[in-house]
Parts: sequence; C-alpha cells; structure tokens
Amino acid sequence: MRFAVIALLALAGCGSAPAPPPPPGFTRYQGDGFRFDHPAGWTQETPQRGVVGFYGRGLYPPQAAVGTAVAHNELDAVVRLHKETQKIRFPSYHVSAERRVPHGHVIDATYRVKGAVLHEIDLIVQTDDGRQLDFFVRAPVGVDLRAVFDSFRLT
Repeated sequence: MRFAVIALLALAGCGSAPAPPPPPGFTRYQGDGFRFDHPAGWTQETPQRGVVGFYGRGLYPPQAAVGTAVAHNELDAVVRLHKETQKIRFPSYHVSAERRVPHGHVIDATYRVKGAVLHEIDLIVQTDDGRQLDFFVRAPVGVDLRAVFDSFRLT
C-alpha cells in the first residue's frame, strides 16, 4: 500500500511549488518530464536513447533507471508484456504486489539471479501527451531503495 500512495503522489507531483532539495548524500537527476533522487556516488549510464540508469557498487549493485518512449499500446498490454518478458528473462520472477495508480501501474517483484535474490519495483506510466515511462529500482533483497523510489516525480 505504501508504494501505491507514493506513486499517487508522484503522478500528482506536477505543481508550482518548488521541489524540496534531495536528502543529504543524494543528488537529483532531472529528465525530460520527470525527476528522481539517487545516492550521490552512483554511476550514470545511458545504454540507449531514451534510457538512463544509475548504479551503486557491488556484485549486484543497487540500481535506478527510467526509460521513456512514445506509448504505442494500452497500459494493460504493456504491463502484461513487461511481466511476461521478465518471467522469460528470470524464470523465478514472482510478483508480490501490484496496483493501478493514475495513468500507471506499480509492480513489486523478486527474482533470483545466480544465487542472489533481487527486489524490483516498477512504475509504468502513460502520460496525457502520449509518452510512456518505466521507472524502476532494483537491488538485492535487504537493500532499501524506498528513498529513491519515493523521490520519482513527473514534472
């Protein structure tokens, strides 16, 4: 339920009030129509057009990333395809919770990769101007990325 409330706030985050600064030890990434905070020491990568990711350290580093594109399909179809694709990539993929939010869907899941259990939270959003965003955080179970997930806002 907590992530549903955060996602609702994130999607309602468009307003005239200035954004509060990132928490101590964090830095803000401002994208085209969105923003989020992440730990200041994380490395930025842009593996392809429309995708930006930030990574911590470790064998399975904590990660936050967002991909943006034109929305070509209905949200329900995109969510279904995302879950099916994850299940193919990671056979142990298990959705522990999911919920609709305005213009989007939150998927909370875990899966095993070479002995490690990873926790991933996805927020898939389709905006009124026809864009689709997939914001996610992922880390080994036990690493808390709520501050990163909670900071996501459409701008």
